[in-house]
Amino acid sequence: MVGVPRSRGCVGCRQQKKKCEVILEPPCSRCKRLQIPCAGYGERRLKFQDESQNYVVGRGRKKTSATASSPSTSPQSTNLSQNECHDQDRVVIISNPTNILTTLIASFSHSIDANDQDTRHNLAWNFGGFLYDVPQCLGSNESLDSAADALVAGYIHFRRDRHSKADEVCLQKYSRALRSLRKCLSTEEKACEPATLCAIMIIMVVETLMGVSSEGSLQHAVGAARILKCRGTKPPKNELERKLLMALRGPVVVQAFYLDESYYTPTEWDRLVSGYSSPDDIDEEGFFNDLAVSCRLFQKTRGALSRESVSQQEIDQLISHVSDLHKSLTERLLNLSGTLDRTRDFSGSERNIEARLEKFKHGHGVREYGLTLSTQIVVNCILGALQGMWHESTERENAWLCREICSLGERDATYHQPLGSAWVLLTLPVAYIGAYSAEDKERVLKLLASYTKDLSSDATQSQTAGLESLFAYLSCSDLPQRTKSATEIAM
Repeated sequence: MVGVPRSRGCVGCRQQKKKCEVILEPPCSRCKRLQIPCAGYGERRLKFQDESQNYVVGRGRKKTSATASSPSTSPQSTNLSQNECHDQDRVVIISNPTNILTTLIASFSHSIDANDQDTRHNLAWNFGGFLYDVPQCLGSNESLDSAADALVAGYIHFRRDRHSKADEVCLQKYSRALRSLRKCLSTEEKACEPATLCAIMIIMVVETLMGVSSEGSLQHAVGAARILKCRGTKPPKNELERKLLMALRGPVVVQAFYLDESYYTPTEWDRLVSGYSSPDDIDEEGFFNDLAVSCRLFQKTRGALSRESVSQQEIDQLISHVSDLHKSLTERLLNLSGTLDRTRDFSGSERNIEARLEKFKHGHGVREYGLTLSTQIVVNCILGALQGMWHESTERENAWLCREICSLGERDATYHQPLGSAWVLLTLPVAYIGAYSAEDKERVLKLLASYTKDLSSDATQSQTAGLESLFAYLSCSDLPQRTKSATEIAM
């Protein structure tokens, strides 16, 4: 293809115009000999042209004898006649996309950048900054191309009429994306490629826009977790892979709550949660660390309570770890609450850059505060399961946490609907667990039905039954051994 460099050498060799030779894996022989970093090897680089300019194609034309031999013509009239002839002879060609790949790149870039300053429809802010790096990788992986095409179709439908079901075009492209992903996963070489992981993440975004049930997205997250396990602890090759690993932490940690055993060792888990951050990232590391710790403690608690016998020492040790996490989350909630109060003064206008930045700060603060509230409820459930009973103080705290989440959903999160408030659907089911009174439960159900409609999902039937089963799961009361008290189990 014209204009696309074929070289996939590292940055240093390309700048010096040297041949880049790699035997098995980077670094290349030249960088290894000079002892310099070998960055960018294997990347497919695209050379983009300015598509706003016009290209002029001239046509030959014979000069007339009158124009060539007229001595009395003034310079102004001569210039005018030449310009008129030039306008008549040229053909203007607009540099629009000319094939499927360039059209896909243009459409995807427009979907990502069209509403860059709007939290309500900003895809990258809500689902991960890796989306900004996807256009330069299109054309190298079939599953990534199909997933990107499905995302463009799903986003267009979502902006046009998000309250209706996905149209035929969306469903066809979504099915094609799933087939392409299945094909890539069947090949061992392509299964662990960053582009395949990126396709999985994009398909989860498509399912969110189309209102597909969360069970399907969790299955994709399980698949991503297994691929990350096979990938090992190798450092990311480029910025896209690093951002992708950062974005995958959320789905992988959430799906881990529903697994009896983790795919990862403690070292691998710590590497996944906090090993790929950089100083340029927004400071969410504390929240993700606490969420990951709560997930590990929850798995250990269910594992201990599901056994026929467990020592009191193990129970006490788990209670100590959960209590430390509870204290850390309480301090974090106080800090986040103060930060949120300071960002609530934004005008809500998006007419200038300062107002847009204030809205982004507010949206980020609301999201982190709401997710931390729900994490605290889960920690209280773990603590109650280990102690064998719910203390009155824990019930009062859960009721307060539930009301705080409802207040965010009724007020602060509404400024960022629909996409900027998608996190509310993760917190409301947990808030139902913390609801103490019938009024609080009704309040949660009302908000849950309202926010569910934002993502065109009609999975509002039998909500109560599903929430009650979630409560039984998080409180470990569904385990056979929980028919006894924790003291009886320890004995």
